[in-house]
Amino acid sequence: MILCLANIHITLGILAVCGIVWLIVRLFKKHDKINSSNAGNVDQSVDSTDTPKTTAKPVVHEGNLVAGNKSYNINPKILPLLYFTDSQLKNIDSEVGEPSAISINFPVAEGQFQKLSYYPSYSGLTSEQRNGFLTWLTTDLSNVPDIGFAFLLLYCLERHILHDEYLEESLKIISKLQGQISNGSFD
Repeated sequence: MILCLANIHITLGILAVCGIVWLIVRLFKKHDKINSSNAGNVDQSVDSTDTPKTTAKPVVHEGNLVAGNKSYNINPKILPLLYFTDSQLKNIDSEVGEPSAISINFPVAEGQFQKLSYYPSYSGLTSEQRNGFLTWLTTDLSNVPDIGFAFLLLYCLERHILHDEYLEESLKIISKLQGQISNGSFD
């Protein structure tokens, strides 16, 4: 039994060292990925003369989004972080079941605002709630009118973090929202 306990400490030590090495390697990979993605706004393609040709990839600068019969000028820092199930901005299939995924085909209307339910989803919002959410996305997110809006945005950001993309941007927004919201579930 004493030998087993001694071996457990050695095994735990080896696992701890392996875990630290794995984290360091992963951090370097993320750093390289971030640096390469910063240079990734340029697409180099080869034409018939085998000379690299540089063309700019399309990047969303303007956040004009038409949903229902209304236009929303979404904050350009937030727009690339959102998920859309349709339109030219489509970046996720509706079958995935992403609760934050926006469909421009869902009705949007001005009217009396009602609080969002506990686990909100964009598809489950009323027309007035969708209007409130999209209107909030046009701001700098300094004022959160309903914690459900923050959760909908958090769902997007969590998926990006899970997929190892938009890390810095996602963490900045989460930190900003946590500074405004006092809620254990959100934290």
